Amino acid sequence: MAQDNDHSVSEIRHRTPDGESGPTRHPHNDAAYRFAQAAFAGSVALDLETTLHLAPGWAEGNPVLGRTRAQQIGMSVGLGLLTLWQAHRLESEGHTRAAKIFLWFGATLHSSAASYNLTRPPLPTP
Repeated sequence: MAQDNDHSVSEIRHRTPDGESGPTRHPHNDAAYRFAQAAFAGSVALDLETTLHLAPGWAEGNPVLGRTRAQQIGMSVGLGLLTLWQAHRLESEGHTRAAKIFLWFGATLHSSAASYNLTRPPLPTP
């Protein structure tokens, strides 16, 4: 990896369609990609927080996440990190747009789950 003269912008070499090799901005400097990462991480945290504080009588409905707090935290964090790693692999291989779509899809899914969790009223006790 080479750097600019002012050492502020990292560059990588890539092949253009005509076979030429030229510098391009390093994909990790893409602000939209960084924002997608932050949105995904924030939505996972919000989903986990709302799941752990569900209204009385409600429980996590996804059997993959488990029933105990430890299982839910472990699975949510683990799967979130796996998703970030996979997006990083896509982005590093030049599929930045696919990585952003992947992250935004996950952020939408987790945000929807958090919204659902927040709208659950306490269940009446029998």
